[in-house]
Amino acid sequence: RCSVVRGLGDVYKRQHYEGDVISDLTFARTQFTVQVKSGSGSMKKEATVRKGYQAPEAPQRQEGRLSGVTVCIDAGHQENGRFVNEPIGPGLSGSTSGKGGMAQGTKTNRRESIVCLEIGMLLRDELLRQGANVVMTREDQTTFHTNIERCEIAEAGGAQIMLRLHCNNSSNRSKRGIQVYGPLNSDYAKAVADADTYREMGQKLLDAMKTRVGMTLANSTGMVRLNDNYVGNNWAKMMCFLVEMGYLSNPAEEYLLVTPAVSYTHLRAHETTLHL
Repeated sequence: RCSVVRGLGDVYKRQHYEGDVISDLTFARTQFTVQVKSGSGSMKKEATVRKGYQAPEAPQRQEGRLSGVTVCIDAGHQENGRFVNEPIGPGLSGSTSGKGGMAQGTKTNRRESIVCLEIGMLLRDELLRQGANVVMTREDQTTFHTNIERCEIAEAGGAQIMLRLHCNNSSNRSKRGIQVYGPLNSDYAKAVADADTYREMGQKLLDAMKTRVGMTLANSTGMVRLNDNYVGNNWAKMMCFLVEMGYLSNPAEEYLLVTPAVSYTHLRAHETTLHL
């Protein structure tokens, strides 16, 4: 649709074009370049627009097998990082500084922050349908929280478990698999459970995810590791795992992660593990 304002001598002073862009690429934050040409093919207008992100409305929580359980979903990163300095963890020496790296798809160019957010929203909705209470550390791309602040949100919401969703990256595009990381020596982690319990729960989560997506239950497709490397694990006052759901640098796994109907299998693994 085109509306035209005419001036003296029927000269065009301003043109306003409206229309709908229909595309199979329905990803949030997808960039479109729109060109308007005349019948003869000459360029009239060109503009670049980026599809926004609107958080889906949460379904009403239902009574179910996860009733009484409160889960914090921490969708990793945000669209724009900030430089921060944070102590590594309670009872641990040292601090870490930086903006934090972010994985990005090699085919779709989708960034880790939006992929984790979309999967996090699917997980939120499924957990609500199963009866759980859900706390989200973010529901948009612009909200910024440090790792420690995310743990504080989980604590304030009464979460009994915190799932930190991330996507992996590697210069080796054939590298694949799911990794699960838990805390080890932080005072908060020790107050929650011993290392054997963390390892057992992490293994249940990992095995459930592998089974859902058809991976073999072998170390070559991912392992559970406990360490002191992740600030967001170390400051959690509840059971907490960082889940690297797959490699965005691997085109096959990128497809699994960025396609909502397929990534649904990942979140069902989380829900299954919570029931266990």
